Amino acid sequence: MNLPQELLDEIFSHLPPHDEESLRACSLVAKRWVYPTQRLLFSSVVIDPNTYQSWKDSISPTNAELLSHVRSFYYFTWAPPPPHWSFPPIDALLDYLPSFCQLQDLTLCDVRIKSDFSEQVKIFSAFQYTLSSLSLHEISLPWIAFVTLVDFFPYLRNLEIRDPSYVEDDRQSIPLSRPLRGGLSIDMFTEEALGTFSSRLSGMEVAYNELTIYEIPTRLTPHCYQHIIDTCGESLKRLNFHSPGVPPALSYCSELRQLELYTIFPGKAERAVISSITSTDIRTIVFTSHPLHVTLCILLDDPCMPLLDDTMRGLVDKLCVLGYEHTLELEFRIHSVIFDYDLDYRKYFPKFGEKGRVRVLNTSNGKTLKVIHLSELVGAVYLLLSPSPSYGGRKY
Repeated sequence: MNLPQELLDEIFSHLPPHDEESLRACSLVAKRWVYPTQRLLFSSVVIDPNTYQSWKDSISPTNAELLSHVRSFYYFTWAPPPPHWSFPPIDALLDYLPSFCQLQDLTLCDVRIKSDFSEQVKIFSAFQYTLSSLSLHEISLPWIAFVTLVDFFPYLRNLEIRDPSYVEDDRQSIPLSRPLRGGLSIDMFTEEALGTFSSRLSGMEVAYNELTIYEIPTRLTPHCYQHIIDTCGESLKRLNFHSPGVPPALSYCSELRQLELYTIFPGKAERAVISSITSTDIRTIVFTSHPLHVTLCILLDDPCMPLLDDTMRGLVDKLCVLGYEHTLELEFRIHSVIFDYDLDYRKYFPKFGEKGRVRVLNTSNGKTLKVIHLSELVGAVYLLLSPSPSYGGRKY
């Protein structure tokens, strides 16, 4: 029986994402099955220290049809620890890159980029206009090389930088051909790297609408990352602050829609950052807990909750004077929550509940307890399934 190619594609798409054994078996059934199974097998490729040589030995750089299936490519090659630090060259897979003509997501880890990168960046020409996400983990590069790399991809929408090392370079930075847009995520920056990044970023045209700040050392003062937030300014729509440091002020973020703070019990600092919000477009304020088991009773009975209730009601009142027309939602994301349906939820947020909504999300199973207008409906429960995102890729 000859099934249409679209139907075969639909059938294969229901196989587990990383069930390589089943996909390999399917590829041997019929010639028409080879293309759709290879497309799934090679859609995400991960090359690490243990698989680098096997990739070189088993996959030919001349197999352009096979390599054109790659949509996500993670490249990591081990480098020895200091003082014998030696990054592998970025062109180690130079012969393969021209065939990645549909690549959308590129991750480079433990890679050294040299000062003369303005010409070398052309090795990425095959996916210059398809790449939308770029992740740079523990890379070493001059600032001018960083600008060259980011500016090379006109449709780049997500940039992730983790634990970078910026090499001193006396040459003047080149201007960007377009504003920096989309999402920016920074993680594990040293004080020196964060200072370099913050100062250089201020001289550029920045229009990031989403900013995520992860592990920033607690010894750093808030101004180290406050400057980055202020630089995004009016373009920033969503801020995720997952650092143990002091939360920033948001008075310059006039278009902010969502704020997420990585703490479960909002203290004085968190209440201060909420009070600093001036955006009349704010929709959601999220508190995400550490992955600990917290009962709903412990959460709601904490002494900080009445103070948070005051802060949230004060924010709504302040914004209403400025023309606020939305219903503000307060969300708590907890790793494992025990829902107590007998609780009287009205007493926990009596002031904010008059105009706002509260959601408690169990991130371990995706169940949501949503209390709408707490002064009117007590314990209205909605169970929603929200599958957790997963990452994986084919390893060689």
